[in-house]
Amino acid sequence: MELLYVVDGNKSKSDVLKYGDSDTASFKRKEMLQKYEAKLFNKGVNYETKILHGSPAETIIEHANDGEYDCLVMGSRGRNEFQTFILGGVSHKVMKHVKSPVMLVK
Repeated sequence: MELLYVVDGNKSKSDVLKYGDSDTASFKRKEMLQKYEAKLFNKGVNYETKILHGSPAETIIEHANDGEYDCLVMGSRGRNEFQTFILGGVSHKVMKHVKSPVMLVK
């Protein structure tokens, strides 16, 4: 199993400004993932954590299609319908373009 987090370029820049440097921003991202890693560890699930940088939808699609995954499980941030219509939803794009089955969790 793989736990994947994609850092959007805009978010990356604001994180560096917020925390003062890129090392601290990276540490804070890893710290945020620790609660999910703890749940997986406590259930005895073997996993690997990957943090990638790029446009979230495109990065997830490329990563998923380059690997051999049985299923992709991803959360939905829950933009409203107007925002999704104008901006496009990451989960919508991923579901359309990833080769493997996708389970969306709200």
